[in-house]
Amino acid sequence: MMLEFDDIQHILLTRAPAMTGRYEFLSFRNPAGARAWLAAILERIHSAKAMRESVEKDKRWVTVAFTRNGLRALGVDEASLATFPEEFRQGMVARAEMLGDTGRNHPSNWTDKTSSPDLHAIVILFARDAAERGRCVSEHAKLIGQCEAWKFFPPSIWTRRRRLSTRTTISGIATAFRNRSLKARAMSPCRVPADR
Repeated sequence: MMLEFDDIQHILLTRAPAMTGRYEFLSFRNPAGARAWLAAILERIHSAKAMRESVEKDKRWVTVAFTRNGLRALGVDEASLATFPEEFRQGMVARAEMLGDTGRNHPSNWTDKTSSPDLHAIVILFARDAAERGRCVSEHAKLIGQCEAWKFFPPSIWTRRRRLSTRTTISGIATAFRNRSLKARAMSPCRVPADR
């Protein structure tokens, strides 16, 4: 099987030379706002191929992942959701024990509220430095405001020296899209049904 590097987000196959970043956890008010946000942010998301071709000159990289409820909030129907792997459909909270999130790490103790069913999308804004991260954050905040998407959870910032736990991000992305083309299956606005 051949991998389609144009359709796979960079984070699954390579690492950005970022020194800092910000995790933003989103919840959407309605499918129209969610789809407007997605259509606008698509052009900022690097595929594995695009990143390899531009890694020396770029200063920032964006990665997006959705929860099952996030895809539902976009308007993806239940028949389509049923085609995703069982691990993705169960979600991180239901699989906490299997993933080692027990005791103090149990979802009931997650202070960032990422155990909530209202978590719809995770956006990681990677940057080479804090100034570039600030520009990314400002642009994304403007985009969220224009699209009537809204932030529900507190963001988290990391630096190369003190990296944030990736419990709810990297493993979720990998599980959700292991056998899927993210761009074609979950991120293309033309794949999402219009409002009825």
